[in-house]
Amino acid sequence: MNRRQAFIIGLCLVIIAAGVSAFFYGRVPPIMPSHWDAAGRVNGYTPRFWGVAMMPLVMAFTWCLLPILPRISPKQFSLGESIGAFNLVVVGILAIFLALHIVILQAAIGAAIRIQTIVPALVGVLLVFIGNYMSKLRKNFFIGVRTPWTLASDEVWSRTHRLAGWTFALGGLALIVDGILGFNQLIFIGIIAIVAVVPIVYSFVLYKKIEGFGPNGS
Repeated sequence: MNRRQAFIIGLCLVIIAAGVSAFFYGRVPPIMPSHWDAAGRVNGYTPRFWGVAMMPLVMAFTWCLLPILPRISPKQFSLGESIGAFNLVVVGILAIFLALHIVILQAAIGAAIRIQTIVPALVGVLLVFIGNYMSKLRKNFFIGVRTPWTLASDEVWSRTHRLAGWTFALGGLALIVDGILGFNQLIFIGIIAIVAVVPIVYSFVLYKKIEGFGPNGS
């Protein structure tokens, strides 16, 4: 996806989110539900304005990254070779944010929404989507598994992101299944931890194997 396409699609998603907020503003209560426990029971509230405005604001900020980050990347870590994957990932994130926004507002007005199923599933879809593009990312400062070891070695970056693609995809599928079968918060946290930690540890181990540490490469 080129920059112009991503810019236009992302802007459309932000505008839709703002329109959804305007549509729901008069329908949600003045103090609206904003957080639910693992059983789908409301356990957090927020003033209506922030409840309907926060997600469009977050989406607008995320959309602004599309033109900004490529322009401020250091030359040695340019997003040039990764720009297509970067654009797709940002647009995918915006789409998931929009879906989450609609689900939360529907739940806030009392619609029969199994939010404890839908939210983990949406997070899972996002992880699967990002995982599909992990191997297409080239070394940069803004997206991907950016550890000292991946940034120091092209080979470590490449192999770590191939692994991360699988861990993100499999972790995302596991979250979807967890949501469908009955959301378990500990399982959710465990899956997220595995998805986040495994590529980091792998990059360290791989760098040590290839490059070594210290003056003698030990």
